[in-house]
Amino acid sequence: MTDDEAVGWKQTLAELDRLTTEYQTEGWDTVAVQAGHTATLAPSEGEFETPELVYTVPDDSADELHTMLSAGEPTRFTVYLDETQSPRYHILELADPEQSLVALVASAVDQSQVGGFGETAREAGRVYTRLRRLDGTRVGVFRHDDPTVFFPD
Repeated sequence: MTDDEAVGWKQTLAELDRLTTEYQTEGWDTVAVQAGHTATLAPSEGEFETPELVYTVPDDSADELHTMLSAGEPTRFTVYLDETQSPRYHILELADPEQSLVALVASAVDQSQVGGFGETAREAGRVYTRLRRLDGTRVGVFRHDDPTVFFPD
């Protein structure tokens, strides 16, 4: 990791901490996760016929996420995105406002994967996010009907 990448990641983690604190202060149950790896999968490579972002999460975080996702269904999806850095750092927010549950996933996607994948996602009109353990076990899958939150024009 270069010095610039280290600074970008530290800024992303600081934002993750800020969002976590903000939600907890408002009384939400919160799980904050640092994805160990994030990959883009084209329709021919993945589980679905549309593009996927696959987040690999640590086992302890996967357990917390599984428990949270079993308690509620995220209906609000937000992406906090830093388009100025390479890799592209972001935080995916999966929220269930009715039950005050939120999962925040900090991640980075290599800039070389973003361009064509973003175009494919915009053409498909949706993108899936998949949270999984290192061994591939599914933790959660979500459909996003507005891929521009991940890949603005």
